[in-house]
Amino acid sequence: MGELRTIELREYQQISTRLTRGEVRQLLRSETVQIKATSGEGDEYELEAGSVVGTVILPSLRLLIRPKVDIRNVLFLLGYGTELATWAMERFPYEQEPDLLAAVARIFESEVSRAARQGLVRGYQARRETLTTLRGRIDMAGQFRLRQGRPFPLECSFEEYTEDIALNRVVKAALRRLRSFPDLDHEVVRGLRFRHRLFDEVAEVAYAPGAVPDIGYTRLNEHWKPAGELARIILNQRSLRDETGGTMSIAFTVDMNELFERFVERIVDKEARKAGLLLEPQAPRRLSTDVPIRPDLVLQSSGSDLAVGDAKYKVPGAGRPPNEDLYQLLAYCVALGLKRGLLVYTGELDERYRVERAGVVLEASAIDLTGSPQQIEASALRAVRRLVEHADYERRRSETGQTDRLAGYSNLQKN
Repeated sequence: MGELRTIELREYQQISTRLTRGEVRQLLRSETVQIKATSGEGDEYELEAGSVVGTVILPSLRLLIRPKVDIRNVLFLLGYGTELATWAMERFPYEQEPDLLAAVARIFESEVSRAARQGLVRGYQARRETLTTLRGRIDMAGQFRLRQGRPFPLECSFEEYTEDIALNRVVKAALRRLRSFPDLDHEVVRGLRFRHRLFDEVAEVAYAPGAVPDIGYTRLNEHWKPAGELARIILNQRSLRDETGGTMSIAFTVDMNELFERFVERIVDKEARKAGLLLEPQAPRRLSTDVPIRPDLVLQSSGSDLAVGDAKYKVPGAGRPPNEDLYQLLAYCVALGLKRGLLVYTGELDERYRVERAGVVLEASAIDLTGSPQQIEASALRAVRRLVEHADYERRRSETGQTDRLAGYSNLQKN
């Protein structure tokens, strides 16, 4: 891959540029931007970014889509609940780095380097091998199945104290994945290559997104936690892919819509647990027999729906939610039999709307993503605690209704 020209734009920005037909086909296949021909010359096209940010590398160009917020804040949202969020809050040094891929590569190389100073972690790994002498114990089932009563060789089952453990396999896979990206900083590439050599005794595993194992941490491997958790995030990104065919296209991208919704879910889940509530994200419900709905956030207790909310990655215009969002939330409240609902946006917003005839209050709050990670978390907590308050309100309403019904029944008995 030779010298790459760079096309740079921001999230939801629109620009005009020259593209070859091959580049147009490859960009359309990447599903990162909308493309349409302009009224000018034949090779002039209009590119429009959406909520997907990151880097797409084609044989002749690099498309760089910058998020509206700082890269540090994207990493904070991406790693919320993991060591990456702490890293973004406390040690992020690349304030001006416009490239999400470059930032992730730098951070990961730095964390692997720091952890490797204490050496790779070893652990016991279960093994089964065919040996001429006994090691561990005989795998009797395997021996009878494969040897049919012959005493040798032996099917042995044993535990080996080795570097070839899940943590090291995950870190090695992430190192290999990042090394596949061209046009990274030479110092970072050199560091990734050097760190990869440390894992020579570790198996090569190609993890599919969603199939990366959870890693358990103890005081013996705690120093590897930042690198291990960042490796899992790198490998689990569905938009991080290495596609080869007639031409090569490599992308490291994040959908900010999905990222924001997942961040809100994590915040709500944490606060709900404190209040003894259960969060059901993307809850399948029905407005009527043949009209399904799927609210982003439903809080439950003892199987009863107590609060409903929806996360929207957008800044409402004119300082108020769009009508269609309010209609959608009202439908959720009616379908679930709730008197309050919450919309969570980005930016700054604090609005309440009372639907008089339905007896429903619709609230809109927002999370400011432009501040520091600490400020983002504080803003998010303020917003989502409203949902917990709604659940408390429904609990009290239910208890009051039960008390009234019992009192009415008691009066009937007396009469």
